[in-house]
Amino acid sequence: MTLVNGNLSLTKTNLYRQGVDMPTGNAYFDVDTGRYCRQLLRIAPQRMLANQKALSAFATPDAGAANSLYTFLAQRFVATYQLLDCPTLVNQADPVSVTTNRQGVAVSAAINTAALDRIVQKLAAQKAEDDEADSIQRERQTTE
Repeated sequence: MTLVNGNLSLTKTNLYRQGVDMPTGNAYFDVDTGRYCRQLLRIAPQRMLANQKALSAFATPDAGAANSLYTFLAQRFVATYQLLDCPTLVNQADPVSVTTNRQGVAVSAAINTAALDRIVQKLAAQKAEDDEADSIQRERQTTE
């Protein structure tokens, strides 16, 4: 999606990232999608699980997409994981699943905690490196 004439384009990547409220980068190291996928797996499912009751009680921001804030976040996680090709980039299946009704509205979501625990353990060796790279990226963003 961010290619120009079949080649990676940092400019186009940054324009896309700005449009979805993600930080831009000065180099491809700054916008490493694999690192993003790993961090997404480490953080989002646990946060959804920890707050499932509260999130399920809140209204969805998009009734055409989900029936609660919990199912909205879960369906966005699944879509993001697929769109970024995270299964290929991190060699891990999505531990979040969503059930939709006939209209395509997410009505329930489940997080396979056993699979998630295995994934987080497999990614543990890269966590310090990923956290450091994210820290460097944030520092660059605040000094520009």
